Amino acid sequence: MSPELAVAEKTTETVTTATPPTPVAPAPRPRRMWPLVVLVVLVILGAAGGGIALLLLNSSPATHPEAPLSVSNDLKLTLAEQKGTCDTTYGFTATASLSGTGDLAYKWERSDGTASAPATIHVDGSMASLSLHQAWRLTGAQKVSGTMTFHLLAPRDQKVSTTFTFACP
Repeated sequence: MSPELAVAEKTTETVTTATPPTPVAPAPRPRRMWPLVVLVVLVILGAAGGGIALLLLNSSPATHPEAPLSVSNDLKLTLAEQKGTCDTTYGFTATASLSGTGDLAYKWERSDGTASAPATIHVDGSMASLSLHQAWRLTGAQKVSGTMTFHLLAPRDQKVSTTFTFACP
C-alpha cells in the first residue's frame, strides 16, 4: 500500500446531528375574574334579599298582630293630701292599666273653667300602666270647692274627677 492511501483511510468523518428545538409553551392568558366576582355579588344579594324577606314576613301584622290600645276600667284620679295655709298646691294623679299599642289623648279640666291643651302619648306594648300628674295652686284669702277632672279623649272618651276644699281666712 502506498503511503498516500494509508492517510486516506485514516480520516474519519464526524457527523453531528441537530436536536429538534424544545417546544415552548405559550404564555398563559390572564384569568378572567369577572365571572367569579359576579357570582359572589349574586350570592351576597340573594342572601340579603332572603334576610329582608324573612324580616318582613316575621313582622307583618298578619303573623304578629298588635292589639289596639286599651285603657282598663280601673282609671282613677287621686288627690295627694295637702296641708297648707293660704298658699297651697294640690297634686292630682291619674292612673290606669294599659294594654296594646296606640295613641292615648287626654286633657285636664278644672272647675274654675281652666283646661289644659289636649296632649297625646304614644303607648307601645311595653307600657302596662299610666300615671299622669297635674298641679293646681291656690293662694290668698278665699274659699274654694274645686273639682279636677282627668278627661281621657282616646282611645275612648272617659272622665274621672275628684273634689277638694280650700279655705284661707
